[in-house]
Amino acid sequence: MKVEHPNELPITEAEAKELEHLKKTIERAIEDGVITRAEFETIKGSIFRQGIISASQLNREISLYRQLVADKLGTGEIFAEPPQ
Repeated sequence: MKVEHPNELPITEAEAKELEHLKKTIERAIEDGVITRAEFETIKGSIFRQGIISASQLNREISLYRQLVADKLGTGEIFAEPPQ
């Protein structure tokens, strides 16, 4: 299901760079098929970092996480490290 965001602001060059950095961080974390707690915390820290971030950018970052991690966890393409 495609969700529309009619009030979404256009992405800035700086936001595009941040999104690309987040994508690379996520791809490194899941390349072995298992996401560890430390990798999850790193990704979460990148998304919810300090500073001012637009709602549009936050939505883009969470959507990227959902696409690259959450959906794959749900289908079994990758696994989460079990709790210690």
